[in-house]
Parts: sequence; structure tokens; C-alpha cells
Amino acid sequence: MLLPDPTNNTALTFTVLDSETKEAISGAYVTVNGKTKITNSNGFTWFEVPKNNTYSYTVSAQGYFTISGSVEVGDNQKDVTVELMPISATPTTTAGGSGGTTGSTAGSLNEGIQELYSSAPALIRLAILVAMMSMFGMLMRAVRRR
Repeated sequence: MLLPDPTNNTALTFTVLDSETKEAISGAYVTVNGKTKITNSNGFTWFEVPKNNTYSYTVSAQGYFTISGSVEVGDNQKDVTVELMPISATPTTTAGGSGGTTGSTAGSLNEGIQELYSSAPALIRLAILVAMMSMFGMLMRAVRRR
């Protein structure tokens, strides 16, 4: 790794891991302030950034949920570890890195489908009610025309 200009800049490093196996994810895309880099075989990449600032980041990889967060960078190098959850797993809120880095994924498809099935009777009743109200409205318009 080349060292950044120590006067104004510092290094912001990322290590990207599989949240289940804790193995490095090679080829993950890490984006910081619109600039994207790809992790190496160790799941590592880094950015040269101005000191004393807060940076938003997004990390994604094929077969994993994307995670976003922010990190505060001071005068010294800042190391962030991000754990990506495989798409086959159930997402939960996670935290990565240190010093205020956060990221999260919300709800899973399976949970949404289960909620839809459990709400189906109420949704059917609502659909019937809407259809009845619509037919009542049409009848009222027909009666007024006579």
C-alpha cells in the first residue's frame, strides 16, 4: 500500500468478510464518496481521503446483501471491517468497523412472504369491501340518473 500525503490526507481501509464464514470476499465493490474500488484476494482495499471528515460508503458483492454506512476519519489511518450477509441468509442489523461505522439490511423476502400469507384473510376482506363500495357507488350514480 502506498502511503497517502501525510500533511492533508490519511488512509481509509476496508476489509470485507462473509458474515457467516468470516472469510475474505475477493471482488467486492467498495464505494466511498462516488469512487469505487474492488477488494483483493484478502478482501482488502483502501482510499486516500482528506483528514477529519465523515465519509459515506457502500459495499456490495455478487451473492451478498449490499451494506451502507458512514465512518468518521481523524488524523490517523481508519480501518473498517464490513461483514456482508449472503443472500441465502436472513438479514439482521449489523455493525462493522470502529468509531461510528454502521450498516444494515432490512427484513427478508421470506419474512415478507410469510407476513403476506398471514395477512391474506384480512386482505381478502378488504378487497371485497372495496369491490362492494365501488359497486355501491355505481348503483348510486345509476339511481341519480333516473
